Amino acid sequence: MLRSLQKLGNTVIVVEHEEMMMEQADQIIDIGPEAGSGGGNLMFQGTYPEILKNTSTYTGQYLGAKWR
Repeated sequence: MLRSLQKLGNTVIVVEHEEMMMEQADQIIDIGPEAGSGGGNLMFQGTYPEILKNTSTYTGQYLGAKWR
């Protein structure tokens, strides 16, 4: 459904933590480093393959198998 919306010319922004969704994303934006008052900083912007190599964010560490 999201790709259908995109094909119609829409920009689709999704707040998601599901790995499958992130893998399909054109761009990932990681805001952190923590939640709430500990966050608010742009930690990463790029593609799924790029975040897999990024060890400076919790998301990159998790997806890159450092926490698995």
